[in-house]
Amino acid sequence: MLAGAQHFRRISAWLPLLIGLATLALGAWLVFRPAPRNLLREGDALLAGGHYYGALLLYRAAARDSTSAPELLRVGMVETVRGEDRAAGRSLAQALNGGLSPVEHDLARLYQGQAAAQAGQQQQAIGFWRTIERGRPLYAPQQVLEGEALLRAADYAAAESAYQAALDAGLPQEWRRVALARVAALRASSDREGALAALAAIAAPQGQQPEPLVTPLLPIPAPAPGAIQQALDSPADQRTLLLGQVYLDAGLIELAAAQFSAAGGRVAQAYAAYAQLRAGDRAGGQARLEQLVAEQPEDARARALLALAYLGETDTRRARAQLETIRALAPTSPDTHLAWGQWYAAQSDYVAAAGEYRRALAEAPADQRGAYLLALARFHIDTSLTVCDQGRPAAEDAAIMLDTAPAWNAAAEAGLSCGDALAASAAANRARTLDP
Repeated sequence: MLAGAQHFRRISAWLPLLIGLATLALGAWLVFRPAPRNLLREGDALLAGGHYYGALLLYRAAARDSTSAPELLRVGMVETVRGEDRAAGRSLAQALNGGLSPVEHDLARLYQGQAAAQAGQQQQAIGFWRTIERGRPLYAPQQVLEGEALLRAADYAAAESAYQAALDAGLPQEWRRVALARVAALRASSDREGALAALAAIAAPQGQQPEPLVTPLLPIPAPAPGAIQQALDSPADQRTLLLGQVYLDAGLIELAAAQFSAAGGRVAQAYAAYAQLRAGDRAGGQARLEQLVAEQPEDARARALLALAYLGETDTRRARAQLETIRALAPTSPDTHLAWGQWYAAQSDYVAAAGEYRRALAEAPADQRGAYLLALARFHIDTSLTVCDQGRPAAEDAAIMLDTAPAWNAAAEAGLSCGDALAASAAANRARTLDP
């Protein structure tokens, strides 16, 4: 009994110290535990820097500690950027129902519209965006995003009006460059001087301070300003056809078709047929290409486009037949080798494809080698075949020769694949400078 009493007294003596230590530990945990607002600030920095997954983890952690509207808003924003449109719609709707400040409300609507647009619901997207009224801080970016939706719907006049409204309202520098590039592209077909003026304005150091939380929605202009400038600077007798090709590459099919119709000639007819095919009338476009080939069997360009049409339908037998004829018509043409390279790549015969890409480069005129170097580099990068031995040197040479954003992007991708993060970062920065 005496021993038990002594043991109890010893425990009692230590008890205040143990309680004090426990209280201190709890206090430290309460003090140093990241508060939801701290998590939001850290997540916002990651989001603005393009680290979306890391931002999402922090936002979700903040939402677990405090399921208030700002946390749910941030979760929905990252889900939108990551293409999780359905989840984003739920998160953003919950945030809006939970109560947001006026600026946060507009931010939610901006991302809600983007999620709807990504899901193919263009009218719903425009409805969300138009709740952001003129004069509010996010009105101008909203107009750019609405212009993008109208552009995809081929409502070109309304799209240009939206971009101009955004410019008139005042945009952050990078958003301003996108809007001006879009205006230049839309004016180039009918107002050369107006398009050139818009391109010239891109270089002017104007624009408001960027809003970091809106930066992930910044569109990438296609066609790039450099491609539009090159087409507009070309001789008048070539300009219409070249502009049509620029539009076609950018997916502005109706504008491309209009240029090809205005250009006239067999080359333009072939491209017009291919544009018809790309616009969704595959049967009509393919039939027109087949007619052009039947009328003039030696037209290698029409045959090449027809081969691409057949490849799009996975009709490899007829595609190969066209390519065989092209090879007979122009055996040393670099475009012939390039077409065969694409055909072999479609068959997953990458060794044969690589050989054709190298032959295309070997046959290319000196003043066109940059384009074929880039094609060779992209083949190696996209297939992950001998990227460091063959793809990276081609990409770096193409970047130096062309000095365009796509070429420097290829050099950045190749450098990253080969473990040279420093060179990749430098190349990516150059690409960003050329085409923000």
